[in-house]
Amino acid sequence: MPQRHITVQQAAAIEEVNSPGLYNRLSPSNQASVQAWIQRAISPGTGRTSDGRMSSYGLKHCFERSPGGFYLTNGAFKGAMLAAGYEPRDSTALNWQFRIEPRCPRRIRQQFLGRGTYPYIIDWEGTAEDKTAA
Repeated sequence: MPQRHITVQQAAAIEEVNSPGLYNRLSPSNQASVQAWIQRAISPGTGRTSDGRMSSYGLKHCFERSPGGFYLTNGAFKGAMLAAGYEPRDSTALNWQFRIEPRCPRRIRQQFLGRGTYPYIIDWEGTAEDKTAA
C-alpha cells in the first residue's frame, strides 16, 4: 500500500478538529446538551468491565444520531468527556478510549450487540425494573 503524505496545513487541520479545547467553543446550551447525553448514555466502567470498542469518534457519532443530537467535532466530544470527569486511557491517541459502559440494561445491550449496532445511540425509556437491572 502506498504511503500517504500530508502537508503541514493538513496536519494542522487534523490536530485542530481533534483538540479537546473545541468543547469550550460550543454554546452553553450545546455544552449542556452534550453533558446531558453523556450522563444519560454512559456510566464509568471498571478496568475489568469497561468497553474498549467505542472511541471518542464513535461516541460522537452516537451522540449526533441521538434525539436532540447535533454535529460536533471529535475534539469537542473529547473535551465534553473531560468536562464530565472521564479520563482517556491514552491522551496521545487520535481517537480516545475511555473506561465506560452504556447505561441501558444488560438485556437491551445484548439485543443491540447481536444486531451489530451499539446501545449508546438509544435514548431508552425503560421501566423502573429495567433501570434497576442495568
